[in-house]
Amino acid sequence: MEDTKPKDRSIVFTILQVIGVVGGLFAPLGGLLVSKMTLVPAVRIMYAIAGTSMLIMIISRHFMTHETDIGLLKQKESKNIPLKETFIEYGSIMKKIIKNKGLLLIFAVYIFFNFQMVMQNTYLYVYLVEALSVSESTISIFPAISSVCMLFLLFFVIPKFKEERNYYYMMTGFSLSIIANAILVITKGSSLTPIIISLILSAAGVLIANPYLESAVANSIEDANRANMYSILQVFLLLFISPAGIIAGLAYKMDPRLPFLIMVFSLLINIGILLYLVKPFSRKNKLLKA
Repeated sequence: MEDTKPKDRSIVFTILQVIGVVGGLFAPLGGLLVSKMTLVPAVRIMYAIAGTSMLIMIISRHFMTHETDIGLLKQKESKNIPLKETFIEYGSIMKKIIKNKGLLLIFAVYIFFNFQMVMQNTYLYVYLVEALSVSESTISIFPAISSVCMLFLLFFVIPKFKEERNYYYMMTGFSLSIIANAILVITKGSSLTPIIISLILSAAGVLIANPYLESAVANSIEDANRANMYSILQVFLLLFISPAGIIAGLAYKMDPRLPFLIMVFSLLINIGILLYLVKPFSRKNKLLKA
Protein backbone atom coordinates (compact mmCIF):
# COMPACT_ATOMS: atom_id res chain seq x y z
CA MET A 1 0.00 0.00 0.00
CA GLU A 2 2.86 2.41 0.84
CA ASP A 3 4.19 2.51 -2.74
CA THR A 4 0.72 2.67 -4.29
CA LYS A 5 -0.59 5.83 -5.92
CA PRO A 6 -3.31 7.51 -3.79
CA LYS A 7 -5.97 7.03 -6.49
CA ASP A 8 -5.27 3.27 -6.52
CA ARG A 9 -5.29 2.67 -2.76
CA SER A 10 -9.00 1.84 -2.54
CA ILE A 11 -8.37 -0.90 -5.14
CA VAL A 12 -5.57 -2.33 -2.99
CA PHE A 13 -7.78 -2.38 0.11
CA THR A 14 -10.57 -3.97 -1.94
CA ILE A 15 -8.21 -6.75 -3.10
CA LEU A 16 -7.22 -7.37 0.53
CA GLN A 17 -10.91 -7.65 1.35
CA VAL A 18 -11.40 -10.18 -1.47
CA ILE A 19 -8.85 -12.44 0.22
CA GLY A 20 -10.87 -12.36 3.43
CA VAL A 21 -14.14 -12.86 1.57
CA VAL A 22 -12.92 -16.01 -0.22
CA GLY A 23 -12.17 -17.55 3.17
CA GLY A 24 -15.84 -17.25 4.09
CA LEU A 25 -16.75 -19.67 1.31
CA PHE A 26 -15.16 -22.47 3.36
CA ALA A 27 -17.23 -21.70 6.49
CA PRO A 28 -19.87 -24.40 5.76
CA LEU A 29 -17.10 -27.00 6.22
CA GLY A 30 -16.99 -25.88 9.85
CA GLY A 31 -20.71 -26.50 10.17
CA LEU A 32 -20.27 -29.94 8.62
CA LEU A 33 -17.56 -30.77 11.18
CA VAL A 34 -19.78 -29.58 14.05
CA SER A 35 -22.74 -31.65 12.84
CA LYS A 36 -20.58 -34.77 12.48
CA MET A 37 -18.25 -34.47 15.50
CA THR A 38 -20.04 -32.08 17.94
CA LEU A 39 -18.76 -28.61 18.80
CA VAL A 40 -15.61 -29.09 20.91
CA PRO A 41 -13.75 -31.69 18.75
CA ALA A 42 -14.70 -29.74 15.60
CA VAL A 43 -13.35 -26.48 17.02
CA ARG A 44 -10.08 -28.23 17.99
CA ILE A 45 -9.62 -29.41 14.41
CA MET A 46 -10.40 -25.92 13.06
CA TYR A 47 -7.88 -24.34 15.44
CA ALA A 48 -5.24 -26.82 14.27
CA ILE A 49 -5.98 -25.95 10.62
CA ALA A 50 -5.89 -22.23 11.45
CA GLY A 51 -2.55 -22.55 13.25
CA THR A 52 -1.00 -24.45 10.35
CA SER A 53 -2.34 -21.92 7.83
CA MET A 54 -0.97 -18.97 9.81
CA LEU A 55 2.44 -20.62 10.13
CA ILE A 56 2.59 -21.12 6.34
CA MET A 57 1.48 -17.49 5.87
CA ILE A 58 4.21 -16.15 8.18
CA ILE A 59 6.94 -18.15 6.44
CA SER A 60 5.66 -17.18 2.98
CA ARG A 61 5.52 -13.48 3.86
CA HIS A 62 9.05 -13.61 5.22
CA PHE A 63 10.45 -14.81 1.89
CA MET A 64 8.04 -13.16 -0.57
CA THR A 65 7.60 -9.60 0.73
CA HIS A 66 10.02 -6.68 1.10
CA GLU A 67 10.13 -3.29 2.78
CA THR A 68 8.60 -0.33 0.92
CA ASP A 69 10.64 2.64 -0.31
CA ILE A 70 9.10 4.86 2.39
CA GLY A 71 9.88 2.22 5.02
CA LEU A 72 13.52 1.99 3.93
CA LEU A 73 13.80 5.77 4.02
CA LYS A 74 12.33 5.93 7.53
CA GLN A 75 14.71 3.19 8.72
CA LYS A 76 17.65 5.16 7.41
CA GLU A 77 16.43 8.42 8.97
CA SER A 78 15.67 6.95 12.40
CA LYS A 79 18.71 4.68 12.67
CA ASN A 80 20.78 7.07 14.79
CA ILE A 81 18.01 9.15 16.35
CA PRO A 82 17.99 9.08 20.19
CA LEU A 83 14.86 7.88 22.00
CA LYS A 84 14.22 11.36 23.41
CA GLU A 85 14.05 12.87 19.92
CA THR A 86 11.69 10.11 18.84
CA PHE A 87 9.23 11.13 21.57
CA ILE A 88 9.64 14.78 20.59
CA GLU A 89 8.83 13.83 16.99
CA TYR A 90 5.69 11.95 18.10
CA GLY A 91 4.69 15.04 20.09
CA SER A 92 5.03 17.30 17.07
CA ILE A 93 3.01 14.88 14.96
CA MET A 94 0.27 14.80 17.62
CA LYS A 95 0.11 18.61 17.42
CA LYS A 96 -0.30 18.37 13.64
CA ILE A 97 -3.14 15.88 14.04
CA ILE A 98 -4.93 18.02 16.64
CA LYS A 99 -4.68 21.12 14.45
CA ASN A 100 -6.07 19.30 11.40
CA LYS A 101 -9.83 19.05 12.05
CA GLY A 102 -10.48 17.10 8.86
CA LEU A 103 -7.92 14.47 9.82
CA LEU A 104 -9.31 14.22 13.35
CA LEU A 105 -12.81 13.68 12.01
CA ILE A 106 -11.81 10.95 9.54
CA PHE A 107 -9.88 9.29 12.39
CA ALA A 108 -13.09 9.45 14.45
CA VAL A 109 -15.04 7.76 11.64
CA TYR A 110 -12.38 5.03 11.50
CA ILE A 111 -12.55 4.48 15.27
CA PHE A 112 -16.38 4.38 15.43
CA PHE A 113 -16.49 1.99 12.48
CA ASN A 114 -14.05 -0.43 14.09
CA PHE A 115 -15.79 -0.06 17.46
CA GLN A 116 -19.08 -1.33 16.05
CA MET A 117 -17.31 -4.02 13.99
CA VAL A 118 -15.83 -5.47 17.20
CA MET A 119 -19.34 -5.62 18.65
CA GLN A 120 -20.71 -7.25 15.51
CA ASN A 121 -17.96 -9.85 15.26
CA THR A 122 -18.34 -10.71 18.96
CA TYR A 123 -22.11 -10.90 19.38
CA LEU A 124 -23.75 -11.40 15.97
CA TYR A 125 -23.68 -15.18 15.96
CA VAL A 126 -24.28 -15.39 19.71
CA TYR A 127 -27.44 -13.35 19.11
CA LEU A 128 -28.51 -15.55 16.21
CA VAL A 129 -28.14 -18.74 18.27
CA GLU A 130 -29.44 -17.56 21.64
CA ALA A 131 -32.01 -14.88 20.78
CA LEU A 132 -33.22 -16.05 17.36
CA SER A 133 -32.76 -19.82 17.98
CA VAL A 134 -30.73 -20.56 14.85
CA SER A 135 -28.97 -23.94 15.06
CA GLU A 136 -25.17 -24.01 15.41
CA SER A 137 -24.70 -26.05 12.21
CA THR A 138 -26.89 -23.64 10.21
CA ILE A 139 -24.80 -20.68 11.38
CA SER A 140 -21.86 -21.83 9.24
CA ILE A 141 -23.88 -21.29 6.05
CA PHE A 142 -24.25 -17.56 6.68
CA PRO A 143 -20.59 -16.53 6.08
CA ALA A 144 -20.72 -18.36 2.73
CA ILE A 145 -23.88 -16.48 1.74
CA SER A 146 -22.23 -13.19 2.73
CA SER A 147 -19.10 -14.12 0.79
CA VAL A 148 -21.03 -14.88 -2.41
CA CYS A 149 -22.80 -11.52 -2.12
CA MET A 150 -19.52 -9.70 -1.53
CA LEU A 151 -17.79 -11.42 -4.44
CA PHE A 152 -20.65 -10.41 -6.72
CA LEU A 153 -20.27 -6.78 -5.63
CA LEU A 154 -16.49 -6.93 -5.93
CA PHE A 155 -16.54 -8.10 -9.53
CA PHE A 156 -19.66 -6.42 -10.94
CA VAL A 157 -20.42 -3.30 -8.85
CA ILE A 158 -17.31 -1.93 -7.10
CA PRO A 159 -15.27 -1.58 -10.37
CA LYS A 160 -17.85 0.99 -11.55
CA PHE A 161 -17.32 3.21 -8.51
CA LYS A 162 -15.40 6.48 -8.83
CA GLU A 163 -12.73 7.32 -6.24
CA GLU A 164 -13.76 10.99 -5.96
CA ARG A 165 -17.16 9.94 -4.56
CA ASN A 166 -15.61 7.92 -1.73
CA TYR A 167 -17.47 9.82 1.01
CA TYR A 168 -20.84 8.96 -0.56
CA TYR A 169 -19.87 5.30 -0.87
CA MET A 170 -18.93 5.24 2.81
CA MET A 171 -22.29 6.73 3.77
CA THR A 172 -24.05 4.21 1.54
CA GLY A 173 -22.17 1.36 3.21
CA PHE A 174 -22.95 2.67 6.70
CA SER A 175 -26.64 3.06 5.75
CA LEU A 176 -26.84 -0.54 4.54
CA SER A 177 -25.29 -1.72 7.81
CA ILE A 178 -27.84 0.31 9.79
CA ILE A 179 -30.70 -1.30 7.87
CA ALA A 180 -29.14 -4.74 8.43
CA ASN A 181 -28.92 -4.19 12.19
CA ALA A 182 -32.46 -2.80 12.32
CA ILE A 183 -33.76 -5.97 10.63
CA LEU A 184 -32.02 -8.12 13.25
CA VAL A 185 -33.49 -6.04 16.07
CA ILE A 186 -37.09 -6.38 14.83
CA THR A 187 -36.81 -10.03 13.75
CA LYS A 188 -38.57 -12.50 16.03
CA GLY A 189 -38.29 -16.29 16.02
CA SER A 190 -35.95 -18.35 13.88
CA SER A 191 -37.17 -17.27 10.43
CA LEU A 192 -34.14 -17.46 8.14
CA THR A 193 -35.34 -15.06 5.42
CA PRO A 194 -34.94 -11.77 7.35
CA ILE A 195 -31.66 -13.04 8.84
CA ILE A 196 -30.23 -13.80 5.40
CA ILE A 197 -31.39 -10.40 4.07
CA SER A 198 -29.75 -8.71 7.07
CA LEU A 199 -26.46 -10.57 6.57
CA ILE A 200 -26.38 -9.75 2.84
CA LEU A 201 -27.00 -6.05 3.54
CA SER A 202 -24.39 -6.07 6.29
CA ALA A 203 -21.81 -7.74 4.04
CA ALA A 204 -22.55 -5.25 1.26
CA GLY A 205 -22.28 -2.35 3.69
CA VAL A 206 -18.90 -3.39 5.04
CA LEU A 207 -17.56 -4.16 1.58
CA ILE A 208 -18.60 -0.79 0.18
CA ALA A 209 -17.53 1.32 3.18
CA ASN A 210 -14.35 -0.31 4.45
CA PRO A 211 -11.97 0.02 1.42
CA TYR A 212 -12.90 3.67 0.91
CA LEU A 213 -12.55 4.44 4.62
CA GLU A 214 -9.11 2.80 4.74
CA SER A 215 -8.13 4.67 1.57
CA ALA A 216 -9.41 8.00 2.97
CA VAL A 217 -7.32 7.55 6.13
CA ALA A 218 -4.22 6.57 4.10
CA ASN A 219 -4.61 9.45 1.65
CA SER A 220 -5.04 11.98 4.46
CA ILE A 221 -1.52 11.25 5.76
CA GLU A 222 1.70 12.31 4.07
CA ASP A 223 3.94 9.41 3.10
CA ALA A 224 6.81 10.71 5.25
CA ASN A 225 4.63 10.74 8.39
CA ARG A 226 2.54 7.66 7.61
CA ALA A 227 4.28 5.17 9.93
CA ASN A 228 4.22 7.49 12.97
CA MET A 229 0.66 8.66 12.35
CA TYR A 230 -0.60 5.13 11.84
CA SER A 231 1.03 4.07 15.11
CA ILE A 232 -0.71 6.96 16.91
CA LEU A 233 -4.00 6.05 15.21
CA GLN A 234 -3.64 2.42 16.30
CA VAL A 235 -3.04 3.51 19.91
CA PHE A 236 -6.25 5.57 19.87
CA LEU A 237 -8.04 2.72 18.10
CA LEU A 238 -7.03 0.24 20.82
CA LEU A 239 -8.00 2.68 23.57
CA PHE A 240 -11.48 3.14 22.16
CA ILE A 241 -12.31 -0.33 20.85
CA SER A 242 -10.86 -2.37 23.73
CA PRO A 243 -13.93 -1.67 25.91
CA ALA A 244 -16.26 -2.55 23.01
CA GLY A 245 -16.54 -6.21 24.00
CA ILE A 246 -17.23 -5.33 27.66
CA ILE A 247 -19.80 -2.68 26.71
CA ALA A 248 -21.49 -5.10 24.31
CA GLY A 249 -21.49 -7.84 26.98
CA LEU A 250 -23.12 -5.60 29.58
CA ALA A 251 -25.62 -4.35 26.99
CA TYR A 252 -26.39 -7.91 25.85
CA LYS A 253 -27.21 -8.94 29.43
CA MET A 254 -29.65 -6.04 29.70
CA ASP A 255 -31.23 -6.79 26.32
CA PRO A 256 -29.74 -8.94 23.50
CA ARG A 257 -30.83 -6.29 20.97
CA LEU A 258 -29.02 -3.45 22.71
CA PRO A 259 -25.53 -4.07 21.18
CA PHE A 260 -27.05 -3.73 17.72
CA LEU A 261 -28.72 -0.46 18.68
CA ILE A 262 -25.32 0.81 19.89
CA MET A 263 -23.86 -0.24 16.52
CA VAL A 264 -26.61 1.69 14.72
CA PHE A 265 -25.87 4.77 16.85
CA SER A 266 -22.13 4.53 16.04
CA LEU A 267 -22.86 4.32 12.31
CA LEU A 268 -25.27 7.27 12.51
CA ILE A 269 -22.49 9.32 14.13
CA ASN A 270 -20.21 8.36 11.23
CA ILE A 271 -22.79 9.43 8.66
CA GLY A 272 -23.19 12.75 10.50
CA ILE A 273 -19.41 13.32 10.45
CA LEU A 274 -19.18 12.48 6.75
CA LEU A 275 -22.10 14.80 5.92
CA TYR A 276 -20.17 17.54 7.69
CA LEU A 277 -17.01 16.70 5.76
CA VAL A 278 -18.60 16.39 2.32
CA LYS A 279 -19.42 20.07 1.86
CA PRO A 280 -16.11 21.70 2.85
CA PHE A 281 -13.99 19.00 1.25
CA SER A 282 -16.04 18.62 -1.94
CA ARG A 283 -14.20 21.70 -3.21
CA LYS A 284 -10.84 20.07 -2.51
CA ASN A 285 -11.73 16.42 -3.18
CA LYS A 286 -9.41 15.30 -0.40
CA LEU A 287 -8.50 15.80 3.21
CA LEU A 288 -5.83 18.22 4.23
CA LYS A 289 -2.76 16.11 4.81
CA ALA A 290 -0.83 16.17 8.05
